[in-house]
Amino acid sequence: MFLAQLKNELWKLFGKKRTYIGFGAFLLAQTAMMLAFKYTNWQRDFEKLLNGNGYLASEFISVLTVSVVMLMPQIMLLMPLYVSLVGGDLVAKEAEDGTLRMILSRPISRFRLLFVKWVAGIIFAVVLVLMLGLTAMGFASLLFPWKGMFVFLPGQVFGVLTAHEGLLRFIFSHLFLAMNASVMVSVAFMFSCFNMKPSAATILALSFLFVSMVMENIPFFERYETWFITHHFKCWLLVFHDPVPWTQICQSEIILALVLEKRTDRGGSPLPRTAASAYPGRLGGRARHRERANSHSQNSLQARTAFNHTPHRSSFLLPRRPQGLA
Repeated sequence: MFLAQLKNELWKLFGKKRTYIGFGAFLLAQTAMMLAFKYTNWQRDFEKLLNGNGYLASEFISVLTVSVVMLMPQIMLLMPLYVSLVGGDLVAKEAEDGTLRMILSRPISRFRLLFVKWVAGIIFAVVLVLMLGLTAMGFASLLFPWKGMFVFLPGQVFGVLTAHEGLLRFIFSHLFLAMNASVMVSVAFMFSCFNMKPSAATILALSFLFVSMVMENIPFFERYETWFITHHFKCWLLVFHDPVPWTQICQSEIILALVLEKRTDRGGSPLPRTAASAYPGRLGGRARHRERANSHSQNSLQARTAFNHTPHRSSFLLPRRPQGLA
């Protein structure tokens, strides 16, 4: 039963055209970034950085290096946007269209309904991350050779790895990227369960991420950086350190897992217990038409019932007795 409901949710999710907006945007962004890296000063700056640190640039400007270069801005900017867009639609969109009433009229618990939708959102987030990594490597292999790996982010990571070790860490980093995407989907899913529009749920989820990012970069909050979720989102870059700080990575992943669990628990409370009280005033056009038709039918039934309980029609035709006569 659960698998059948999950299959139905996945069919609905991947059957929407707007679900593929993120995939298309990632393809365009990766193509533009790869061409910019190849034909601008971006590549020459990397070569100077490697040569200045005693490494041969021709051995590390490779498929893996360019793949990570393309991933960094997309992970920080584009991925939260598109996973929040999908997560904000999971419940709020069906409530807006009026289909949630029909679903709740069936013998299904609120927990299972929300859990199935949340699992569908997690699967979408994982598929998006996997597609992001595969397309990055595929595009980079068209213009760059397969050699060593160089990862650099000012103030955070400087790593030089062999091709084999770099590939293993590149694959392993996507596990943490999938966790990041799942957390963002869960935050948007939580807001989607409240009585609001899908766009409002998406905006609130992105605002939560943006506020966390801004406050983390304020010097006053440096001592509290572990309190912000965006700080733990960066743990996927720690995989490229040598040696790998596994303790810090595990701490960040545990915190993200707790955030994931809390957002999922809070997602179930706003849904009503009956279909009659589900999201009043938020019906779509077809649902409003059905409501008006049902109301008209009920009024007609009440009128017929009242007419049947009145005295017989012929009694009104009897002549009345004149007033004043004995």
